[in-house]
Amino acid sequence: MELITKRLLLREFREGDLPALVAYQADRRYVKFWPDEALPDHSRELFGLFRRWADEQPRCNYQLAVALLQTPHELIGNSGVRGQGKARGRG
Repeated sequence: MELITKRLLLREFREGDLPALVAYQADRRYVKFWPDEALPDHSRELFGLFRRWADEQPRCNYQLAVALLQTPHELIGNSGVRGQGKARGRG
């Protein structure tokens, strides 16, 4: 799945996105808002969860990688939509 705006690309997570996800979740600006997700192991768990959700049938949860349209391979964040009864960041 891909969603495209004038500036952004929202796409499925790719294997190469893991280092960027771990890096920005360790950034102090991120940790300020999500301190429980700042550990590298937690970032790796979330990455695996997001990839599993992409393969579910029927799919109830969407967590998409966010990149600038000019640099679609460089992860700058993520955004998601959960099905009913699903908490943020949890399976």
